[in-house]
Amino acid sequence: MKEFRLLIIVSLAFLTAFGQAKPRLATLAQQKVCAEQAKKTFHEDNPTRPAHMVTWEYTSHYDASMNVCYIMTHFAQVKDSTVNVSYSVYDAFEGRGYASFIQINPKGRPFCEITPPSRDSLSCGSSDEFEVLVDKYFGIGR
Repeated sequence: MKEFRLLIIVSLAFLTAFGQAKPRLATLAQQKVCAEQAKKTFHEDNPTRPAHMVTWEYTSHYDASMNVCYIMTHFAQVKDSTVNVSYSVYDAFEGRGYASFIQINPKGRPFCEITPPSRDSLSCGSSDEFEVLVDKYFGIGR
Protein backbone atom coordinates (compact mmCIF):
# COMPACT_ATOMS: atom_id res chain seq x y z
CA MET A 1 0.00 0.00 0.00
CA LYS A 2 2.88 2.40 0.78
CA GLU A 3 4.43 1.72 -2.63
CA PHE A 4 1.11 2.45 -4.32
CA ARG A 5 0.79 5.82 -2.51
CA LEU A 6 4.36 6.68 -3.39
CA LEU A 7 3.71 5.80 -7.04
CA ILE A 8 0.62 8.06 -7.08
CA ILE A 9 2.56 10.96 -5.50
CA VAL A 10 5.45 10.58 -7.92
CA SER A 11 3.05 10.34 -10.89
CA LEU A 12 1.18 13.49 -9.84
CA ALA A 13 4.44 15.37 -9.34
CA PHE A 14 5.61 14.25 -12.79
CA LEU A 15 2.36 15.31 -14.46
CA THR A 16 2.33 18.64 -12.63
CA ALA A 17 5.93 19.41 -13.55
CA PHE A 18 5.45 18.61 -17.23
CA GLY A 19 2.08 20.35 -17.38
CA GLN A 20 3.70 23.58 -16.22
CA ALA A 21 6.68 23.26 -18.54
CA LYS A 22 4.62 24.06 -21.64
CA PRO A 23 4.94 27.71 -22.58
CA ARG A 24 1.68 29.49 -23.17
CA LEU A 25 1.60 30.66 -26.78
CA ALA A 26 -0.11 33.74 -28.11
CA THR A 27 -2.99 33.24 -30.51
CA LEU A 28 -3.00 35.00 -33.87
CA ALA A 29 -5.83 37.22 -32.61
CA GLN A 30 -3.79 38.28 -29.55
CA GLN A 31 -0.76 38.99 -31.73
CA LYS A 32 -2.90 41.06 -34.12
CA VAL A 33 -4.47 43.11 -31.31
CA CYS A 34 -1.00 43.73 -29.86
CA ALA A 35 0.44 44.78 -33.23
CA GLU A 36 -2.47 47.19 -33.82
CA GLN A 37 -2.12 48.70 -30.33
CA ALA A 38 1.65 49.07 -30.73
CA LYS A 39 1.15 50.92 -34.03
CA LYS A 40 -1.46 53.21 -32.47
CA THR A 41 0.70 53.89 -29.40
CA PHE A 42 3.82 54.57 -31.49
CA HIS A 43 2.05 57.12 -33.68
CA GLU A 44 0.27 58.77 -30.74
CA ASP A 45 3.58 59.14 -28.86
CA ASN A 46 5.50 60.16 -32.02
CA PRO A 47 3.06 61.95 -34.35
CA THR A 48 5.71 63.28 -36.73
CA ARG A 49 9.18 62.16 -37.65
CA PRO A 50 11.63 64.74 -36.26
CA ALA A 51 14.24 66.37 -38.47
CA HIS A 52 17.58 64.54 -38.68
CA MET A 53 15.97 61.26 -37.57
CA VAL A 54 17.56 58.42 -39.55
CA THR A 55 15.86 55.59 -37.64
CA TRP A 56 12.26 55.95 -36.43
CA GLU A 57 10.75 52.51 -35.88
CA TYR A 58 9.05 50.14 -33.50
CA THR A 59 8.32 46.47 -33.09
CA SER A 60 5.83 44.62 -30.91
CA HIS A 61 5.56 41.29 -29.14
CA TYR A 62 2.65 39.79 -27.22
CA ASP A 63 3.81 37.70 -24.24
CA ALA A 64 0.94 35.32 -23.49
CA SER A 65 2.47 34.03 -20.25
CA MET A 66 2.60 37.58 -18.82
CA ASN A 67 -0.45 38.88 -20.74
CA VAL A 68 1.54 41.94 -21.85
CA CYS A 69 1.84 43.62 -25.24
CA TYR A 70 5.40 44.92 -25.42
CA ILE A 71 6.46 47.66 -27.80
CA MET A 72 10.11 48.49 -28.44
CA THR A 73 10.87 51.82 -30.07
CA HIS A 74 14.19 52.59 -31.73
CA PHE A 75 15.36 56.05 -32.72
CA ALA A 76 18.65 57.29 -34.15
CA GLN A 77 19.31 60.91 -34.93
CA VAL A 78 22.33 62.47 -36.66
CA LYS A 79 22.90 66.16 -36.21
CA ASP A 80 26.13 68.16 -36.42
CA SER A 81 28.25 64.97 -36.53
CA THR A 82 26.62 63.68 -33.33
CA VAL A 83 24.70 60.43 -33.28
CA ASN A 84 22.00 59.90 -30.65
CA VAL A 85 20.50 56.43 -30.23
CA SER A 86 17.62 55.36 -28.02
CA TYR A 87 15.54 52.26 -27.38
CA SER A 88 12.55 51.92 -25.08
CA VAL A 89 10.48 48.90 -24.11
CA TYR A 90 7.08 49.45 -22.56
CA ASP A 91 3.56 48.05 -22.31
CA ALA A 92 1.62 49.23 -25.38
CA PHE A 93 -1.68 49.29 -23.44
CA GLU A 94 -0.71 50.51 -19.99
CA GLY A 95 2.40 52.54 -20.81
CA ARG A 96 4.49 50.93 -18.06
CA GLY A 97 8.18 51.24 -18.91
CA TYR A 98 10.44 48.19 -18.70
CA ALA A 99 13.69 49.13 -20.41
CA SER A 100 15.57 52.18 -21.69
CA PHE A 101 18.78 52.68 -23.58
CA ILE A 102 20.09 56.14 -24.48
CA GLN A 103 23.47 56.95 -25.96
CA ILE A 104 24.50 60.42 -27.02
CA ASN A 105 27.58 60.17 -29.19
CA PRO A 106 28.88 56.65 -29.87
CA LYS A 107 31.94 57.27 -27.69
CA GLY A 108 29.86 58.38 -24.71
CA ARG A 109 28.78 56.09 -21.89
CA PRO A 110 25.18 54.98 -22.42
CA PHE A 111 22.34 55.07 -19.94
CA CYS A 112 20.87 51.60 -19.83
CA GLU A 113 18.32 50.18 -17.41
CA ILE A 114 16.17 47.07 -17.71
CA THR A 115 13.48 46.20 -15.18
CA PRO A 116 12.10 42.70 -15.78
CA PRO A 117 8.80 41.93 -14.04
CA SER A 118 9.32 40.77 -10.44
CA ARG A 119 13.10 41.33 -10.59
CA ASP A 120 15.59 43.99 -9.62
CA SER A 121 16.73 46.46 -12.25
CA LEU A 122 19.71 45.58 -14.41
CA SER A 123 22.26 47.82 -16.11
CA CYS A 124 24.13 47.26 -19.34
CA GLY A 125 27.02 48.88 -21.16
CA SER A 126 26.14 48.65 -24.85
CA SER A 127 23.23 48.49 -27.27
CA ASP A 128 24.18 44.88 -28.09
CA GLU A 129 23.94 43.91 -24.42
CA PHE A 130 20.64 45.81 -24.15
CA GLU A 131 19.18 43.86 -27.07
CA VAL A 132 20.29 40.51 -25.60
CA LEU A 133 18.72 41.31 -22.21
CA VAL A 134 15.53 42.67 -23.77
CA ASP A 135 15.17 39.51 -25.85
CA LYS A 136 15.83 37.34 -22.78
CA TYR A 137 13.31 39.06 -20.49
CA PHE A 138 10.68 40.36 -22.93
CA GLY A 139 11.08 38.30 -26.10
CA ILE A 140 11.33 41.43 -28.21
CA GLY A 141 14.90 41.47 -29.46
CA ARG A 142 16.07 42.14 -32.97
